[in-house]
Amino acid sequence: MDFSSFEPHELTALSKALHFIKFESEDSGASTIAGSPILGALYAKSTEILWQKAAASGAGPTKFFMANGWPSIDNDAEKLTVLKFHIAQVEGWNDLAESVQRGFISDLIYPLKATEQTLDSLLSFGNEHHSPEAGITR
Repeated sequence: MDFSSFEPHELTALSKALHFIKFESEDSGASTIAGSPILGALYAKSTEILWQKAAASGAGPTKFFMANGWPSIDNDAEKLTVLKFHIAQVEGWNDLAESVQRGFISDLIYPLKATEQTLDSLLSFGNEHHSPEAGITR
């Protein structure tokens, strides 16, 4: 989708809504779409166009983001808690191959960044949460 014709306030609203779904909402409805690769791509594209428009108008903080890219979630406890909530909502987690689980987690995180250690930690959380010993029937 081409966001270049959108006004900055429209891009801001879209970016904030997509960010909320992925990284703030602990609603099971949000969990059904938070890991969508399309949602992540829309969030990335709309926000990057917003950064470009803001930088072109002289806004200083966006120059930092444009130069440094997306931030890491590694030390963001609030976002990690929401990602764990989304992982906990996945039905049939134990039926998924590890590569699919990792892909889902990567899609949840995107466009933000995470170290391999954080990915491993989220994968371990999913496996522990959905283990038969945990009493979870999903």
